[in-house]
This record gives sequence, structure tokens and C-alpha cells, in this order.
Amino acid sequence: MVKENTRLSFIDIAKAFAIIFIVLGHSVGYSEHCSLVFKFAYSFHVYLFFFLSGYTFSTNKKFTVFIKTKFKRIMIPYYFWALAFLIPYALLGKVIGSNLDKSTTFNLKDTIFNIIYASGNGLQQNRPLWFLPALFSMVCIYYLLVKLTSKKKSHSIILLGITVIASFVCYNFLNIILPMCINHVLIIGPIFYIGYLFNKFDLKEYIFKHFYYILILAIIGCICTFFNITISYRVLTLGNLILSLIAGLFLSITFVYIAYKINCNKLLEYIGKNTMGILIFHKILIILFQAKLGIISTLMKNSNILVELLICMLVSILAIAFSILATKIVKLFFPTLVGENGKNIFMRKEIEHTNN
Repeated sequence: MVKENTRLSFIDIAKAFAIIFIVLGHSVGYSEHCSLVFKFAYSFHVYLFFFLSGYTFSTNKKFTVFIKTKFKRIMIPYYFWALAFLIPYALLGKVIGSNLDKSTTFNLKDTIFNIIYASGNGLQQNRPLWFLPALFSMVCIYYLLVKLTSKKKSHSIILLGITVIASFVCYNFLNIILPMCINHVLIIGPIFYIGYLFNKFDLKEYIFKHFYYILILAIIGCICTFFNITISYRVLTLGNLILSLIAGLFLSITFVYIAYKINCNKLLEYIGKNTMGILIFHKILIILFQAKLGIISTLMKNSNILVELLICMLVSILAIAFSILATKIVKLFFPTLVGENGKNIFMRKEIEHTNN
């Protein structure tokens, strides 16, 4: 089993795939002819992140230390950027919304409540941030569940069955929107836990030996995607939940396999190590191109599928590059705001001065 502090290159590469498809999915969202690309990207990219989070999940730390560490790494960036992005949204939201043919309203009291409640709704200022409280709740809840069922292998199978049943029951009958994206934990949780079991029982050593296993999973995943609706994780519009979970799981395993076979790619590994910053910043550039700000925005809606896809890929590349640059700048001064534990530039200079 992978220890919490062990960094494997194929995990970073798989994370890069997930964030690339998230950015591409957001880029093609307003494209006229790329609906199939949009549908495919949305069928698994967030599932892949949860699968990988489960794969690297560990309960080695005490619960209090675990909670403190995860809160600092996940929730401090969430609260800071959810509040920080209110400024440009309050100033420019109506203009951009009208350009995108979307109505926007800004009520400070409701917005602050939505940020604190963190259900995934109401984050108009930067919607991708919903993933952070969902991930925090996921790891905290599964820490307790794994601890309760860690003694026997049969307990893990029982817990998996319970999570799958809970997923279907909650998706169909839970009409209450719970705080901290707990709805997402209850419904998407099986993907996270299967990722954990995938590592715990070293299933990759068996499944990854046979290419035709992966090919079958990929084909089934694509078929399930085709027969399901275009899903939305943030508001938990998953269509047929069975098709959604199967597609998400099988395509996630497929891309983990591809990452495992690549094994070493410095660019993808670098992207995978900066997913937090890309998640936070990428929508800024995408919105600029989507908001009818020039010829590229026009071509994204009024060309053929090839031209629109190429433009969306270009926009995605620029968004990722911009996000990495923004992340590097933030890391210099406030690394905690992008989920890092390192010292800022002033502390590093002070240490260097003291050592000298």
C-alpha cells in the first residue's frame, strides 16, 4: 500500500489527466459542436480525482492531526479563494454574465452563507471550488469508516457494499442539501473507497498485467457514457447512477493504467503536482475567452467541430499555463493558499541568512 508521504510519478500523471480534462471540459462548455467531447470529459474527470484520492488515502495519523492537516491543505485555500473571487465577481459578474447569456445576481449575505455552508451551490464566483469541501468531507468521513473496518478483509467488502447501497438510496431519496458537500460523499463515495481498495489489495498488479482487461473496461465505460446524460458533479446531476458510476470507475482505471504505462513524463508530473492551483485559477482565462471578447470566442461557437476543438485545446493550454504561473507566484509568498506546506520566500531568506 502507498504510504501517505510517498510520491509516485504515475499518480501525478493520472492527476494531470484529470485536471487537463477538467480544464478542457470547461473550455468546450460553450462550444457549439463539441458536445460529445464535453460529455466524455465530464463522465470521469472528477471521478478520477476521487479515485486517486482514495488510492493515496492513509489513516496512519491520529484523527486530530489528520483533520488539522487536511483542513490546512484543503479548506484554507477554499475559504480564502471563495472570498477573494467575490471582488471581481461583484465588479464584473453582470457584464460577463450578460456576454455569456446568463443571469447573475449578487447578494453578499447569501453568498457568504453559501461559502460557509459549502454545499457546492452558490459558488458563482468560482464554481470549481466546490471540489475542495467535497474532498475534505470525503477523507474525514472515510478515515472513520476505514478505522472501523480495518481489522478484517471481509469488513472492507461489507463497507464497500454499504457505500454502494447508500449511494443509490441517497441519490434517489435524499432531498436535503447537506453542508460541506456531504451529499457528494454519500453518492460519489464508492469511487473513492474503490480507489483505496485498489491500492490496499494491490489490484493494479493483477488488472494492469492484461491489456485486454483495460480495453474491455474502456469500451464499457464509453458505452455507459454514451447511454447516459451529460452529467454535472457540482449539482449531482448524474443521470442513471449505475451508468455514471460504472463509466466513471472504468474510465478512471483506464487513465490510471495509461499513466502507469507512461510512468515518467516531467511535464505531466509537473502539472499533476500543481492541480490545486490549476483548479483555483483556470476559469479566469477560460471565462475571458468565453465572454465574447474577440474572434477566438466567436470561433468557439460558430465554426466546425475541428476548429472549435482546436481553439478549446489552445484555450485549455493557455489556462493551464496561466494557472501554473499564478500558482508559482502564490507559492512564493503564501504557499498555504495553494495547499502547500513550504515556507514563503521571506522565511527562506531568513533561514539562509541565519545559516550563513
